[in-house]
Amino acid sequence: MTKDLLNDLIQALTILPGVGKKSAQRMALYLLDKNKDGAAIMASTLLEAVEDISRCKRCRMLTSNDFM
Repeated sequence: MTKDLLNDLIQALTILPGVGKKSAQRMALYLLDKNKDGAAIMASTLLEAVEDISRCKRCRMLTSNDFM
C-alpha cells in the first residue's frame, strides 16, 4: 500500500482557518508544481517554529526567547 502524499498535504493545509479543500488543493499544486523552493523553505521554517516557539512564562505571548 502506498501513501497518498498529495492528499495528505491537501488535508494538512485545510487545518488553516478559512482554507477549504479546494483552496488547499490549489495551494498544494502551486507549491509542488511552481514553487518547490518556496515549499521547502516553508516546510523547514514551520518545523523550526513548531520546535522553538512557545509561550513566554511572563507575558504568555508567543516567542522564541525565554525571558525567565
